[in-house]
Amino acid sequence: MSWTALVAEYLVIGLQCSIWIMLVVLRWAGISVPEVFTRLYAAAANLSALILLVVLAMSYFLGMLFDKLFHRVTEPLLQNRVRSLWKRFYRPNTSEDIGTLFYRAEDYLTGSGGREARLYRRRGRVRILRAGMFNVPLIGIGLLLHVSVGAALWWAVLTFTLALATATAIAFAAVHEEYVRMIARVARSIAEARDTSPPAI
Repeated sequence: MSWTALVAEYLVIGLQCSIWIMLVVLRWAGISVPEVFTRLYAAAANLSALILLVVLAMSYFLGMLFDKLFHRVTEPLLQNRVRSLWKRFYRPNTSEDIGTLFYRAEDYLTGSGGREARLYRRRGRVRILRAGMFNVPLIGIGLLLHVSVGAALWWAVLTFTLALATATAIAFAAVHEEYVRMIARVARSIAEARDTSPPAI
């Protein structure tokens, strides 16, 4: 189940990336978007399966590539936020490294049956919303490149992009906090169980 969800997440991220990459390349090549869709529609009757296979394969590859890139970009930016959330939810009374406790709690959840599914769902939401924080503005920029500056449609695209990007950032912050809260709660349970366990004889 987790593998299927991961593939779907990579496909969603890859399709988002494919859209803004295609828009930028088309603008650079001087090709209009309607022209491309007209050609694809004409070829779809004979090549629909091949086109679908190519799009899915490219989207999966781009999804993996950009997910790693987005993770590397956001991880340093989120370190202080994770640390503050961790201290608020976990309130550690040990000198152990935060990263060590975090990954130990993740490992515990991965082998805990029903809670494993909840962990993967939260992690998947974090992954998709993290990518959306980058992809939504980039898709908006790609669309703006194909619209006359100052036109009513240009302002409509700009307004919608800013609103959607803001909503995505807020949703990411909320889901990320929920994810850290879950890990911190488990880490606290592990620490309490260890502290209250009888000493070895």
